[in-house]
Amino acid sequence: MGNLKKTALYFECLKWQPENIVLIKKHFELTITEKPLGGSSSQHVVFWPQEYSFRPSQYPDTRFVVSNTSHETEVKGDRITIISNWDAPDFMRTITATAEHTMGLIHALHRSIPRCHDFARFGYWKRRKMSIPEGMLSEMNLGILGLGRIGSMVEKMALPIFKSVKDAQSIQVPPIDILTVHLSLNDDTVNYIDAEMIGRLRPGAYLINTSRGEIVEPDALIDALEAGHLAGAALDVLPGEFTPDFYPGESRICQYARTHDNLILTPHIGGSVISAWRETEREVIEMVKNKVYG
Repeated sequence: MGNLKKTALYFECLKWQPENIVLIKKHFELTITEKPLGGSSSQHVVFWPQEYSFRPSQYPDTRFVVSNTSHETEVKGDRITIISNWDAPDFMRTITATAEHTMGLIHALHRSIPRCHDFARFGYWKRRKMSIPEGMLSEMNLGILGLGRIGSMVEKMALPIFKSVKDAQSIQVPPIDILTVHLSLNDDTVNYIDAEMIGRLRPGAYLINTSRGEIVEPDALIDALEAGHLAGAALDVLPGEFTPDFYPGESRICQYARTHDNLILTPHIGGSVISAWRETEREVIEMVKNKVYG
């Protein structure tokens, strides 16, 4: 493309795969900085980190904002086109990492795998004194809240294992033993899983959230765990994690997890597989290249 290359801005805090930085440079005149620090820039394309708010006024010449997220991204301003994997549903159906992690959390929570590992690595080999569940997954009902891309993958993976797998949009009979959450975050789904919703699960149920932290109301979750209404929960996401100053260490959720075995936390690693990163990054690079150059 030679001298006809458009300009692009990439932030090192994105930590994309090296081969994809090379691919960006192939198509664009690339400027690289550490992270958004204010001021203004004139690049035509900006590769944007989710944890920062994009302000169009700081990028007066920008026409494309690119993110490899699979969730819908909103940027105000008519001149801006958002490029993300949200707009590539067929491609994203090949990215199974988050659904796989959901299934892993189900097994880890149901069989108390982290706790058993902690005991076993110090030589405590007493299988009948571990946390043993009442029943097998094959005797349990799995409810999936949000049968979109990831929820549908979980459904397919879970059908051979569970007694039943159902859409949990309305909690109903037969009672749900394990609820997995796969909703998109919007105004209608903030704190969607509240005390009332949790109360409709059968006593002793489990809750898994690998979608967005804001969908599960934290106090309602911890109250249900402390009261024993929930036997356990596993979270790959926490409220507020996509903000630059996010620090959950003193949150009620993390404090509870430090002293209880029935809450498993993982730091949003559902999609953290190198091949998944490589492919989702490459996809949005190709998408913006095609948009810019036609």
